[in-house]
Amino acid sequence: MKKFGILIISILLLSGCSTQINPKVDEQKKQFIVDNINNQNYKVIAPMKESEIKGITNDYATQSLSLDEFETGLQAITKKYVDTNNHYYQPGNILTRYDAMGLLDRELNSDQMKDMDDTFINNGINPILKKGDNPKNSIIYANTLIEQDYYTFDKKKNKMIDTSAIGIGINPKYTYVYKGEKHTINITDEQLMSYVNGRLVNKITSFIHQIDGCENVNIVYGFFKQSSNDVIPGVYYASGYVKGTENKISNVKELDNKYVVYPSDDANDVDKDLNKVIKELSKQIYEYFPTVSGTSAIGFYQENKLERLTINVSTNMYSQVEIESFCNFIEQRLKTNINLPYDVVVSRSNGDALAIISSNGNKIEKYIY
Repeated sequence: MKKFGILIISILLLSGCSTQINPKVDEQKKQFIVDNINNQNYKVIAPMKESEIKGITNDYATQSLSLDEFETGLQAITKKYVDTNNHYYQPGNILTRYDAMGLLDRELNSDQMKDMDDTFINNGINPILKKGDNPKNSIIYANTLIEQDYYTFDKKKNKMIDTSAIGIGINPKYTYVYKGEKHTINITDEQLMSYVNGRLVNKITSFIHQIDGCENVNIVYGFFKQSSNDVIPGVYYASGYVKGTENKISNVKELDNKYVVYPSDDANDVDKDLNKVIKELSKQIYEYFPTVSGTSAIGFYQENKLERLTINVSTNMYSQVEIESFCNFIEQRLKTNINLPYDVVVSRSNGDALAIISSNGNKIEKYIY
């Protein structure tokens, strides 16, 4: 479970915006600054206008998208480049839906462009596919985009856009039809990194920098490999940064992020002791609480270090007394066996949340709905 600090809300009269990205948003009016007291997160400019491109995908998405991981992971990457103390967050509204759909398309070659009208902009960030060629050699990598924008204020309280963070959702597999037959291939890590370093991604930078008011906007990129199954979320596998004065990604970094399912044979190779604890916990839950229908745990690792452990328990309990007793049981078992941060989410089989048990490694908090 995500923890939120105490929020302090102040009213700031903005006298306009030096960078007029969207005149309707940047008109002179009162806007709220939502300040997180722990300074670990960005201050938020409200009211917030939902990003136009949120949830947009092309026709080549092969898996469902874990949107929470997509968004929170991008902001975590952004924090490595953009200071949380003096930047203010708003949902991204530089790119329109039309822009995003154009970017997620294939690039066209000169012959293909002859069939387009004069208003068509050749912005596709997926490779060209020539007529008659085998699609296997022109993989569709990108299938979705998200945008998050970060602002600063000058001495006159003019709001100025400083950085735009762009998350690019990448297919783990590519499905295509060739000569009447359907094929699916896995996209290798080498191919994923080649795409990150290729020229196509830089088309996003050139496109944003030609928008009026965005000529010098810094851009953070996160490349999100979607999961090939519905058990674990996708992860960011690379990130990059472009200064406002440049048009190419520099300092591309390959990220060592992964999810591990507990208990499992794979998890035994990662952390044998933790795998044993989760396996024993599951056994005891089923033994003492027959209304529990499922128990699983997922660990998120960065640089081979466990950063977050989430245990999901599904049950058909309805009695408040039963739920409280069950939560006390889990809390006692974990307190004596796990000395690391974790969240336990107890929910009904239909998905309704019943309780959350959260530990930072020292203190345990329990929330029963």
